[in-house]
Amino acid sequence: MNPMKRNRIETRYGQRSKPGSGRVARPMLLILCALFLLSACSLPGKSPKPPRQFYLLQAGGGSNVAGVGSASPCLSLRISTPAAAPGFDTARIAYVNDPPRLDYFAYHLWVDPPARMLAAAMETRLDASGLFGAVLSQSSGIDTDLRLDTDLLRLQQVFSGSGSSVELVMKVVLVDLDSRELLGSRTFQYNETTNGANPTEGVDAAQQAVNRFLDDLVEFVAQAIAEKSPLCD
Repeated sequence: MNPMKRNRIETRYGQRSKPGSGRVARPMLLILCALFLLSACSLPGKSPKPPRQFYLLQAGGGSNVAGVGSASPCLSLRISTPAAAPGFDTARIAYVNDPPRLDYFAYHLWVDPPARMLAAAMETRLDASGLFGAVLSQSSGIDTDLRLDTDLLRLQQVFSGSGSSVELVMKVVLVDLDSRELLGSRTFQYNETTNGANPTEGVDAAQQAVNRFLDDLVEFVAQAIAEKSPLCD
């Protein structure tokens, strides 16, 4: 090309790029865009997931059955691990907002399935009642005079309007293992109103329901064995 003509073109359209510079600039631009998108994903604005919170169900303090006090009954009791109805055999805390659908809180959980915690609570409470010479768990493998079978039918927080309540339903069966006699059977049902419509208040109400159940359980067992409880010499 004529040098004079080439100078006129460069003056009109600007200085020419060096050979190959366009091929280098385009990939660099793509890399910069990718880095910008990655940094944008980490920018504030998307709140992090809240930490999980775990809760216990325990045996609350209760008084001994009247008239038993310092007695030392010779009967022994084995507490079977409670069976749990479908939907309640999990450590997830259940709630009902749109019956009959059962839901679970995402970040609030029991430390163990409630049935297992209730077994430990019943053992502690009945052992402290003074009704038996020995109270053992299912895992002990030792023969006992009586066996207590229980079923956890429901433990759920029920939301209604602006409030909620906790429902606990337990079925209890007491059996004499020697005679295979049914000493008693009863279904206990409790409904505890919460102080607030949130899972933390639901846990508090669940513990209150469990405390009531344990007190009633001791009374139930005491009545069932009233005529079968020989005292040790």
